[in-house]
Amino acid sequence: MRVSELLSIESLHAMLPVKRGKQLAQAVSPLYSFCSQIWPPPHGYEEPMQLRLSTRTIDGILIIDCAGRIVFGEESALLRDTFRKLVTQNNRIVLNLGGVSYIDSGGLGTLVSLYTTAHNANGSVKLANLTQRVGDLLQVTKLLTIFEVYESEEEAVRASRKGAAA
Repeated sequence: MRVSELLSIESLHAMLPVKRGKQLAQAVSPLYSFCSQIWPPPHGYEEPMQLRLSTRTIDGILIIDCAGRIVFGEESALLRDTFRKLVTQNNRIVLNLGGVSYIDSGGLGTLVSLYTTAHNANGSVKLANLTQRVGDLLQVTKLLTIFEVYESEEEAVRASRKGAAA
């Protein structure tokens, strides 16, 4: 296919109507190849991280705020590595998942790993502010029976303080 054919309106319309799956991929492939040669990503460009973490302490309880997606790859590794470093400093942790829009199977494995890491450090990890989607996922996978889950961060912090006093 020539460049002039790729850029004509007729050829674009011919590629788009009601094509799905493999047909769509085959139809769009020449256009994608052409565009990626003309407009390659800038040198050093990387896809943005889909998970952002921030930490703070309330009444001696460490809060890790998560926003974005907890998925297999760099996102899960970031959460796991951050948690492992922080649990050595404070073993009472609340994961605020209010900003998490999606968790895949790798992310679920990471959450189980965090639970194990906290338990091995004689600590605890509590989940707070679950979105409907994340709550449903934890229920379907029966992980709600493992984690202590709280409607709000304040409730999770209060439960962590009581657990430390006992």
